Amino acid sequence: MSTIIKVSLAIGCLLQIPLVNAEQVPFDSERWQIDASESAVVNHLGQSALRLKGGEAILSGVELTDGVIEFDVSVAEVRGFSGGLFRVQDAQNLEHFYIRPHQSGNVDANQYTPVTNGISAWQLYHGEGYGVPVEYRFDEWMHIKIVFAGSRAEVYIDSDDPTLLVRELKRPVAAGRVGVNSANFSAAYFANFAVSDLPENYAFTEIESTIETPPAGVVSSWSVSNTFDAASLVGVHKLSAKQKNGLEWKPLAAESAGITNLSEVQGLAEKADTAFARLVVIS
Repeated sequence: MSTIIKVSLAIGCLLQIPLVNAEQVPFDSERWQIDASESAVVNHLGQSALRLKGGEAILSGVELTDGVIEFDVSVAEVRGFSGGLFRVQDAQNLEHFYIRPHQSGNVDANQYTPVTNGISAWQLYHGEGYGVPVEYRFDEWMHIKIVFAGSRAEVYIDSDDPTLLVRELKRPVAAGRVGVNSANFSAAYFANFAVSDLPENYAFTEIESTIETPPAGVVSSWSVSNTFDAASLVGVHKLSAKQKNGLEWKPLAAESAGITNLSEVQGLAEKADTAFARLVVIS
């Protein structure tokens, strides 16, 4: 059984403070760097909007460690993954919040996840603090605001109160760019994108968190190998000396709940799609 420790992760309560230094950037601005299978600035539901599918639009000229992004989004009632990006280091490393229109009303209607070395870790991080049930309105404009500072974030979806309270952002705290994205399953429309510094007196909602302490004996650190081609292991039941000598190892600590995100060591590529996690046991 895991031990549950309750701690407070915030100070005060949410203050409804207007954005400071807010800058609205239309999607026909040359400051948008768009890399997508489909993109166009169109008129949608009475707004000048970016129709985006299979990629992202990143805003140049702005890097924030703590701040606010907000935008309107319109989606159809089909499978899709569309949302906001922040603390973007590059296309492979960023913080990501997105909605799942096809899961409207369900516990996985939306998702916060880190993206590290090109790998989205949504399968590791789910439930309270990562997603929350929301009923979406389809083919209408919905307003999303993401407030982030330190290791905390709050997401507002068509509400004056935070919809999702992210207790712990998983990537290192660092300044980065901001933007929006929509996966290749379906297009989304974005309008009225604005970015600002974090308001000086903003206080995150006070929450009580449960931090799981793994039972004694749970592995707290692994050695993770470089990636290699999975085909090299077909029919192999014992590694040869040559195969062992071709491996390089890096240490990787587990999180407090025992989760180990292997993408923190490296990403994956064609013919470099497999890695070993090693533990030395002395008995």
